[in-house]
Amino acid sequence: MLRKVLISVIAVAVVAGFIVLIVLLAANPPQKTVGNFLKAIEKGDQAAMTETLSPDAADISLIVQTLAPGSTPHIRVILKDGLSAAQLEELQKAVGSMPEVAVIEYVPNKAASPKGITANSAPPELDITLKSASYYTSLAGRLSRRPEILVDPDTSRQEIIFPVSGAVRDYLSKAFKGARFTDLKYKVTSKDDLATVIILDGKILKLDKNGKMVPVTSSEFATMRMFPIGYTLKKRDGRWYITSFPNVQAQKQKQ
Repeated sequence: MLRKVLISVIAVAVVAGFIVLIVLLAANPPQKTVGNFLKAIEKGDQAAMTETLSPDAADISLIVQTLAPGSTPHIRVILKDGLSAAQLEELQKAVGSMPEVAVIEYVPNKAASPKGITANSAPPELDITLKSASYYTSLAGRLSRRPEILVDPDTSRQEIIFPVSGAVRDYLSKAFKGARFTDLKYKVTSKDDLATVIILDGKILKLDKNGKMVPVTSSEFATMRMFPIGYTLKKRDGRWYITSFPNVQAQKQKQ
């Protein structure tokens, strides 16, 4: 009798677990991330848009090139504390001679500290200007092999921070002010942890000079700066992140 009760309890727990998993997946589909990206455009919310973008180094370069073509990208490299003057000089010479680097600046301490580091113990950093956003991946690989770079205790990886915020800020500054996206219809294809979302239909409204919401005309839409119709995404830690904007990249190649 006890065995039957235990089997029943286990079966119920397994079913409940599947139900919870299904609910979680349904609550966080890839198109929700796309919707959050569009809401960020509506609100001009830089932080909200950044949260929809993949934080992985392999994706960041392409994202930045798409959102802010021609921008001057920077990498902030957080250093280990207690480096000697000789070590810093050698590091700056080594990094400055890398072919991807345009300008390098040593910053003794930072106003904004990364997670897990208090304001009193904020380490120094290097602010590196790249010659092109396309150089990010190769430079990140070179920097990750330098022993002076701080290791993030949470992820056990080299803490190389690429500020996507500049690209996002540049993108939002050129988007339609007060844009609204309504009645959107998506085509979603996904397999495992990868997905593609395409906007098939919908309306875009904007504020006119009288403060009224009016439809964006076809001619305006044609010149609307890099409005993404297609999105590729990948799942990381249970969340979907945008990795690229295929239609925008295709438009740039035709130009």
